[in-house]
Amino acid sequence: MADSIQAIIKTREKASQIIIKCLTNIEGLFELEIKNKILQEIEDHSELYPKGWYDPPPDGISILLDQDPFERLQYNTLRDKIWWPNTISKLRKETVGMVYISPLDHKTGMMGDIGFTFYTGIDEEVKKHIKECHDVILLIAEAAVVGMKFSDLYAAAEALLINRSKAIKWMTTTNDPTLGTNLGHIIPGSLGNTSNLGDNFDDVKNTITKNRIYINGFENFVIPPTCAFTIEARLVDIEKGYLPNIFFHFIVCFKEGERTILGNLEKIFKMFRMDYMES
Repeated sequence: MADSIQAIIKTREKASQIIIKCLTNIEGLFELEIKNKILQEIEDHSELYPKGWYDPPPDGISILLDQDPFERLQYNTLRDKIWWPNTISKLRKETVGMVYISPLDHKTGMMGDIGFTFYTGIDEEVKKHIKECHDVILLIAEAAVVGMKFSDLYAAAEALLINRSKAIKWMTTTNDPTLGTNLGHIIPGSLGNTSNLGDNFDDVKNTITKNRIYINGFENFVIPPTCAFTIEARLVDIEKGYLPNIFFHFIVCFKEGERTILGNLEKIFKMFRMDYMES
């Protein structure tokens, strides 16, 4: 399983590198143009499958761009066609953008999903909100320990959020509405009980889709010494509803009880000159 955890770490880092290469100097581009740049770069990496697993949105890539009042960032699920990359929304100076890609390691089928919000404008209130949302989602990831139930992690997350006047805006990473809102899911293949995710892209994608265990208020799955799972949330400010919805995605890896939290966002923030994200 050490190889699977290492594959997740390497694929997440590769995803970050792809983002940095493709999102440099993109002001004035439409969502679909940015998405196609990323897709081409993924296709050029033979160590990855040629597209992302979380599909729809097409090719497992989501780009959302909007300015005040930020309606395009108020999605429920990225799977709905209305939220797919378009040729209407363009990146301008005061745009708040959301990016998500879901690459897969070709050898192991391990995912390296990455997602984040970016903003290069001048509104200090928006900057502060983005930083606060990033920090509290990271705190949720840091609250995860071996032996903890997913339901308890979800409860800890709710307490952290309410103390900072933030709330999870309705969001689900599954097509099953009965599972409700969740904070992420197990990465199939990281537990040791699914050694072969499939022989081709469609098989791997279907195995991942069907074998996720979700972090919600009633899931009794207990975090084992070796595993990996996502922590992802779209947050709003409870008191300031005019601020944009903010999304960040982390991966928590445990290897024989030792925890590593994958952000891989520092260089991305630096590329966008988001100095306000520095600790």
